Amino acid sequence: MDRIKGTFAKHEAYNVEDVIQQQWLQVCQEYELNKQLSCAIDKHLVISGNRLAMEVVMKNLLSNALKYSLGPDIRVTAQAEDQAVLVMVENACEGLADVDTGLLIKKYFRSDNVSGQRGTGLGLWICQTLCDVNDMKLTLTVQDGIFYAAVRITT
Repeated sequence: MDRIKGTFAKHEAYNVEDVIQQQWLQVCQEYELNKQLSCAIDKHLVISGNRLAMEVVMKNLLSNALKYSLGPDIRVTAQAEDQAVLVMVENACEGLADVDTGLLIKKYFRSDNVSGQRGTGLGLWICQTLCDVNDMKLTLTVQDGIFYAAVRITT
């Protein structure tokens, strides 16, 4: 991760829905939890950027949502905005305040509400690091018992 700024930059065109679906299948196989993915994504949403970085970011966000969601559904939306694409991952949560979301991107931080779940405390830090060097912005919020992880990708 220390060398990511110089060795991880590669731009290519990729379909956002394909990346999300592929990463969802991987995390479902890894964790074998019975959750459903609900998507609202334009099937023709193609962007140019670092596909590998987006794959890692989505895998970590979907993995967190799958492991820590209290509900049976994980919701993902993706929409084109003015010179950007906004991808949002949402899941039901408990015991996490919006004021604490800034801590979630700290290296090795684990929230009190995740006891009993395996993890290193690196997933969201990796997401933040990749977003910082790949024209993406990660925003984490909690509102009314829903955890939102938004990635804004500059196109």
